[in-house]
Amino acid sequence: MLNLFLSFTLQPVNAVRLIIEGDNKTFTNVDSLFEFRLINEYFIPFSYKFIIEIPSYLHEEYYTQNYFYYWNHNFTNIKPGSYSLHVEVYIYPIFNNVFGWKVADAQVPLEIRVGPTPSFAFVVIPLISLMLVTIITLIGIIHCIRQRKKMNATIEVATIENFGIFENEDETLLIEKTFFRRIKDSFKEAF
Repeated sequence: MLNLFLSFTLQPVNAVRLIIEGDNKTFTNVDSLFEFRLINEYFIPFSYKFIIEIPSYLHEEYYTQNYFYYWNHNFTNIKPGSYSLHVEVYIYPIFNNVFGWKVADAQVPLEIRVGPTPSFAFVVIPLISLMLVTIITLIGIIHCIRQRKKMNATIEVATIENFGIFENEDETLLIEKTFFRRIKDSFKEAF
C-alpha cells in the first residue's frame, strides 16, 4: 500500500470545512484509507450522514454520531483511470434521520492504477536465500583458511619417483600405502 500522505482542505457550504485525508491519490490493488473530518467549533451534538460517491462505480451512505468518519475501501474492482471522489455531509438532530441539511460538499480527484504487485514469495524469499548462500560460502572459505593455517600439512600422493623408497627401516614402502591410509597418516602427523 502506498503510505504517502495527502491532505485536501476544501471550503464547503455553510462555512464548515471538510478535510479529507488519506493515502496518495494513486492507488494500486490494495485497501486505501480515507478520513473525512468536519471542522467547526459551534457544532452541538448531531447525527452525521456521510455520502461517499464515485460516479458510475460507488455510492455509499454512512450514519455516525461523530464529526469524523474513517472510510476504508478496496479499489481492485474498479477499472484503471481518472475518477472523482464526491463526499457530501449532512447533519441531523439526534434521533432524527429524516430532516437534515447539507453542511459540506467536496470533490477529490482520484487516479486509479490497478496492476500486479509482487507477492512475498517473489521478493523477500529469494533475497533471504541469496544472503544465506553468501553467508554460508563466506563461513566455509574462512573455515578452510583457518584449517589450512592450523594444520600446515601436505598430503603426499604416490608418484613414480618415490617408488620403492624407504622412509625408515621400520616403515613399509610408500607404494604399499593406499591413498586413504596416506590421508589418515597426514592428519595424525598434523595433530
